[in-house]
Amino acid sequence: MAGLPQKPLTRALMILLLMIWGAVAYQVVDAVSRMDSPPEPASACAIPEKRPPFIYKADVPDPFTGRQANADSTVRIIRKKPKPLPWMPPPLALTGILTQKKKATAVLQSSDGTTFFLGRGDTLRGVRILRIDPRVVLYSYSGKKGQWVLE
Repeated sequence: MAGLPQKPLTRALMILLLMIWGAVAYQVVDAVSRMDSPPEPASACAIPEKRPPFIYKADVPDPFTGRQANADSTVRIIRKKPKPLPWMPPPLALTGILTQKKKATAVLQSSDGTTFFLGRGDTLRGVRILRIDPRVVLYSYSGKKGQWVLE
């Protein structure tokens, strides 16, 4: 009695397996038959045969080299220097100076309220601490030197 339920399931699986292998065999035969047939004519392609000609204007700069042709067909190189950005002070403020046994620490605060403790030579967000005096902190930022004075 245990063998009866398995026979219909086995038959169904065998039929499904034959259908899958039949589909695979059909795909293989179709691909092989297409390789043996001659290619389709060019008129069936979606690419147009005649393209409009490219018109070159001498007064238009080449986007790849930055060169522009003059009226006398000579080539000159156009190089535009970018404007330097105006110098902005660092996004930090001096809130205090801590000293302990000849070692000074600058207490800096960012615009979001985060507090940082930096010593001489430390760097934070591009700001390098150069010197810490009792009321003044000298720093370097974006290639320029500046100072914070503790009020």
